[in-house]
Amino acid sequence: MVDELTVARPAILMDDATSELAEAARIAELHRELRLATLRLTKPEDWVDYDGQPYLSASGADKLKALYRIRTRNVRWEKVEEPGRYLVVVTGEAASDLLDPNGWWEVVGACASDDRFLTRGGRLRPTFGDVLKKAHTNWRARAVKQLAGLAGVTWEELERHGIHRDRVKRVDLSRADDSGVEWVAVKLREYRHKDEFKAAVRKATGISPRWDGVRSMWMVPSTALAAEDVLKYVTTVETEEQQQTQKGGNHDS
Repeated sequence: MVDELTVARPAILMDDATSELAEAARIAELHRELRLATLRLTKPEDWVDYDGQPYLSASGADKLKALYRIRTRNVRWEKVEEPGRYLVVVTGEAASDLLDPNGWWEVVGACASDDRFLTRGGRLRPTFGDVLKKAHTNWRARAVKQLAGLAGVTWEELERHGIHRDRVKRVDLSRADDSGVEWVAVKLREYRHKDEFKAAVRKATGISPRWDGVRSMWMVPSTALAAEDVLKYVTTVETEEQQQTQKGGNHDS
């Protein structure tokens, strides 16, 4: 005689899996609808053309925070000293009452004392207050974009919803002087993501990465490595000191 429990257990597991898939589909559809609503709600003044990339402004972050009923907790900052500069790293958790009140996400935002945005146009070295404020602003914008599903939003998508690139405030760092920059060599995890990597470096530093064809590595400002959006594409890092050591070793051989 067939054990009824043996027959019933797979059926129960199947029901649980079906239920989980249905819930995942429901959440995905909710995210899609909310993403559309989010884009329709924002205005050109809520976005900034930050060296070619769409950046959610403080006013835009506040607007979407209210829409998604976003709560934060355990928000704290840390000052990290480095040779010739320092970083302010803000960490904390954020959740959306609209999506999942118990779904807390860990979010990290940062700003460097030599941030190209704060020092552009020949400005003097920013105060600690300036760096701390921008680190918090970056953290808040990242938290909102992450919960609202806008982390990968493009100009094409924004323009379909009436946010035209030529009508938003522009911050152009591409012509900034890069003299005195400390360069590091990096290798990418996957070469097919090179365009996204290059855009992330430009957004973080205002300087375009340079290709070193001799060693098949990308040269980027060391400040780029403080950006999470850059690090996710990187697998190997070599500092200038390591590069010089390698060159010396190659010469001796």
